[in-house]
Amino acid sequence: MDGRREGPDILVQPLLVRVHRHDAGGDAGWGWKAVHHPDHVERVVKRIQRSWDTGELWEDTFPLRGVEGDYRWFLSRPDPRRRGRILRWFGSNTDVTDQREL
Repeated sequence: MDGRREGPDILVQPLLVRVHRHDAGGDAGWGWKAVHHPDHVERVVKRIQRSWDTGELWEDTFPLRGVEGDYRWFLSRPDPRRRGRILRWFGSNTDVTDQREL
């Protein structure tokens, strides 16, 4: 996986699958867009695609839908792992809803 096609396969933590009730198998390609808030998904897709195309680091904050249909804000920080070329992306999504509400 080189991050230079429509995007690399995305491995999703089991906790995120439980929190968002989203099928991790659907995350290959663009399946993960299903849990993004529709007002933010286009911006997130553009930013992550640019990162995949260029190998740039990025971080972003956006709302993701939980199992009860509510949205919580997450800070996402993907990082390319390289050995000459991008082998895969490693990242985290951290719930920052409470910090945003302070």
